[in-house]
Amino acid sequence: MLTRYALHGTRYLLAVASDNPTKNLGALVAAFAKLAPEPSTRLVIVGGCNESVFAGTWATADPPGVVRTGALGDAPLKALYQHAVALIFPSFYEGFGLPPLEAMACGLRRGSSTCRLDPRGVR
Repeated sequence: MLTRYALHGTRYLLAVASDNPTKNLGALVAAFAKLAPEPSTRLVIVGGCNESVFAGTWATADPPGVVRTGALGDAPLKALYQHAVALIFPSFYEGFGLPPLEAMACGLRRGSSTCRLDPRGVR
């Protein structure tokens, strides 16, 4: 998985979410473009996009350093969690918030917005 996306030996931040506007990925990409710690740092976004539901969500091209993988299975996703610097979870709203729990299971640092997230999942 790391080889497929040229991530071996590369520092990257990981976001796992669909292209649903409540996931706030547009703000994450904009912040990454302005604040990337160094040019070699990547932002890897894992998740699918249903064009018929979320058409027009991404009106512009991603800036350099953003890698979108689309939907992934469990093994490739676990590999990305295990090698990332941190999980970024900028959602406006979540029912439970599985990605922070998965990140914790892999020993990964995580940062999230102050969205409505069931706090039982991230203690």
